[in-house]
Amino acid sequence: MERLIINFGRGRKTPDSNNVNYVSTFTQLLCPSKTIRMKLSILILAIAIFAGELTNAQIYPSDSIRFIRYSKDSEKKISIPLTALFYLRHTSFKSRAGWVSERSLQADSLKDLILIEMNSTDVPPGVWGDYTPGSFLLAFEFGKGTKEIRLDSMNEKMNLLNNYATSGENNPINIATGLLKLETKPSGQVVMNGTIKIDSKKPVTKHEIIFNNAVVPTTDYKGYVKSEKEYWASQQEHDKKMFDLTDRIAKAETEFYDSLFTYKLFPDNQLKANMKGSKPFDFILDRSYIVKGADISEAPSENLMDLLGSNIYYPIPGNCVIMNLHCFFEGEKNIIDDETNYSLLLALPDLVMKDYVLNKNKNVKAKLAYWHYGPTGHVIESKSVAGKMTITKIENKTVWGSLNLEFKSTDKRIFNLTGVFQLPVIEKEAFNKLGQKIKNITKE
Repeated sequence: MERLIINFGRGRKTPDSNNVNYVSTFTQLLCPSKTIRMKLSILILAIAIFAGELTNAQIYPSDSIRFIRYSKDSEKKISIPLTALFYLRHTSFKSRAGWVSERSLQADSLKDLILIEMNSTDVPPGVWGDYTPGSFLLAFEFGKGTKEIRLDSMNEKMNLLNNYATSGENNPINIATGLLKLETKPSGQVVMNGTIKIDSKKPVTKHEIIFNNAVVPTTDYKGYVKSEKEYWASQQEHDKKMFDLTDRIAKAETEFYDSLFTYKLFPDNQLKANMKGSKPFDFILDRSYIVKGADISEAPSENLMDLLGSNIYYPIPGNCVIMNLHCFFEGEKNIIDDETNYSLLLALPDLVMKDYVLNKNKNVKAKLAYWHYGPTGHVIESKSVAGKMTITKIENKTVWGSLNLEFKSTDKRIFNLTGVFQLPVIEKEAFNKLGQKIKNITKE
């Protein structure tokens, strides 16, 4: 579905690109306030640190190497890229607790070690996307010169993490089986053949790792440590560029929307919100406007940046007049993570001075969604709406009106919004210019 309006972060990184790809007709504000701008900048940087562009040993599914994940409790399966695969010579465990890194390994002249990893945050976009949540790691050591490994006998000696089988308080039992044959070529290359099967109980999950004359990346402990340091050094440089890019785009968007909508330009906005059972608060608008030739998306955005600080439901191409009322509520000053991102879109069949009754007229739609900060934050959206919105005056591309709306939401709470508004009517061309400006920034 084409979006009329995007945020920084909505474009996806691809394995062969260094920049975020922006393709849009319009662009919306990422950071409605200095507080949210700072929080989102930090969040984007954190995401970049953990989810960078490429790992140092990404292995795509092929006839020689294939990591297969079965859907829970079914035989439906899909191949997923591995984010690391190493045959480490002269290496053994220093510790088998947690995720493998150079700190958990050590040089050992009597041992070799195989490391297989699918880190969900590093898997590139693809048809496997719905199956990647739940990282997987398998590492096991064995005597130098070993030519055949029976996984059945190594379950107590390996480091096996199967987050796909971890859910809530479950403590899954993971069992590895299979036969792996190793051959070292005169060149020093290691060729692997065989299938490793990982099965879990409570819940039931199944993985297979197939090697068919697979030439496996080979190094020793020192080489592994060097590759990890080089990778993280490049990641830090990339993260710095991403942070700078985020800040420049946020600045461009802030300047754009401040030129279109502020309370100084449109002082006749006085909206009051009341969540039943909570203290009423001023619904202070930011980045709000009216645009023609649009509609409301059928589903909320999947982008975390939108959910935390922008439109949760968003305008898409259509034949309606969209009123975008956005409020980032700061909450109580002495409470951490008390902010809430409110996103309200109304779709009207026309833009004239009259009453629009929302619970009777099917041509008038409204969608409220919000996200409260904190560890349990998630999208809450309206299930129904009742009330009236009245346009009282239209003059010089400015619209005045009043509204009295009641929303029933998925959290079983009732949200009331009342008061008067004054909004600018924005032409599509203005958003196109901002979109082009952002594209130019990303290319610099």
